[in-house]
Amino acid sequence: MFSVAAVSGRAYWHVLLRARAVETGRFVVAPAQFGTHADGRQTYGHSLIINPWGEIIAEADDGDEVIAAMLDTKCG
Repeated sequence: MFSVAAVSGRAYWHVLLRARAVETGRFVVAPAQFGTHADGRQTYGHSLIINPWGEIIAEADDGDEVIAAMLDTKCG
């Protein structure tokens, strides 16, 4: 599970994970922590599932959420 700071997560979480999917030609399933933690640290959340073309096929909003997607392994 990833832990990305709230401020930097808004800036680069989506673009970096989409790029990773494209460059590897693979699905990216990226769980992420959200909220304010006991030590005061704030994390961005927004778990993502991205196809090999860099398209986001599922995304969690703020808060606790479970996401799922059908992975079309013939989408290439």
